[in-house]
Amino acid sequence: ARYASFDSGQGRDFETGALDLAGLAGLATQLGEPKQISGKQERYENLLNQYLLR
Repeated sequence: ARYASFDSGQGRDFETGALDLAGLAGLATQLGEPKQISGKQERYENLLNQYLLR
């Protein structure tokens, strides 16, 4: 799910080479800052791994 944006649209275009870095930069300028999403799952996974590896 982390890289789901590469399955369609501009993400797939970038992955296949149809969209270059200049085009990607233009999209970033046009779309602005992305919405922040929670990183809690990764935090809890790291915490669990630290506990298990002690």
